[in-house]
Amino acid sequence: MRILLVIAVLLAGTLPAAALCVSVPDDRSSAYVKNGLRQTICLDNELNAATQQRKLEIELRTTIDRLERERIQQRFEVPAIRPADPFAPRWP
Repeated sequence: MRILLVIAVLLAGTLPAAALCVSVPDDRSSAYVKNGLRQTICLDNELNAATQQRKLEIELRTTIDRLERERIQQRFEVPAIRPADPFAPRWP
């Protein structure tokens, strides 16, 4: 469980740094649209990266919660007590 948490922290730290949209001035040769297109694509990529990161965080949180519930359930589970077999031999 701790391994999943470490993976989540590592991914959370690296994904936002990858998406950085830098705006550069356009000139007449690009009809003043190239920068807007680059900016739009960059923002779209940033949104996709944030969505993927959030999806991964939700999956990891769901897995961790499920494992935690199973651990708690196992802790409080009562072992089945079988009655002694009356026909079983009693010698060691």
